[in-house]
Amino acid sequence: MATLYGALAALQNSPSNKTPVGPLEAFPNTRTLLLRYTQTGSEAASDIVRLYKLPPGAIVIPQLSAVTSSGVSATTATITVGDYKPDGTVLDADRYSTALDVQAAGADSFTGGAAAATPFVTTEDSWLTFTYATLTGAVTASATLDFRVVVNFPR
Repeated sequence: MATLYGALAALQNSPSNKTPVGPLEAFPNTRTLLLRYTQTGSEAASDIVRLYKLPPGAIVIPQLSAVTSSGVSATTATITVGDYKPDGTVLDADRYSTALDVQAAGADSFTGGAAAATPFVTTEDSWLTFTYATLTGAVTASATLDFRVVVNFPR
């Protein structure tokens, strides 16, 4: 039976490493972004909301990211989370999450996006966005969507 090492364990086990290596030393540029969107009441299906401009080399970690809705008060309301170029060209509208139900108050973890299976490294400035995939019924002005997005930034 072989003894194998993950990336951090290999760094910790290295004979040339004389100091302890913890997750903060190994991944010092991983941050949690807290991003809020307050609805205007005029949102419609297919509207795209820009949340944060990601630099080249950033990696969104969808498995650790979530959205909390105060309840948008529509009959149906689902969003996707993805990214767009600064000029508005879509890169992937649901790269980080597909079909999150935000109609009622509550929290939803990102799920279903391609980046969960294959981490994506941005190659240029790009906007982290969400898109109202479905939105029917009246939307409440001042309802909020609070995003917790974990990102590893380039060094």
